[in-house]
Amino acid sequence: MSAPGGGVMSRPQVRVVSFKPVQRNTLRGFATVEFGSLRIIDCSVHEHVTSGRCWVSLPGKPVLDDQGRINATDRGKLAYSPTAEWTNRNASDRFSQLVIAELRRDWPEAFTNGAAR
Repeated sequence: MSAPGGGVMSRPQVRVVSFKPVQRNTLRGFATVEFGSLRIIDCSVHEHVTSGRCWVSLPGKPVLDDQGRINATDRGKLAYSPTAEWTNRNASDRFSQLVIAELRRDWPEAFTNGAAR
């Protein structure tokens, strides 16, 4: 990977700088993540307890109706749309893995039984 000016760019490091626990369905809380010089606030952290699968989603924004109210889905959940997205599944999966590893080390209480699987 080339840097502007011709040097070689190193891979950005991922670091969790804060975590706010929230337990609801698969949601375990919200993490603020530094990815290189980018700070991503309120990435949602999820755990599917039965399968043990954990993942991290980029933040979204509420979908609003004509009157500025948040739309709900058919199931009555609030609707959100992405504000950013990964260009491929591998990048998304790798980001999740790195964030989950940081959380497992620094905030093990975020997951069932104190550790993500």
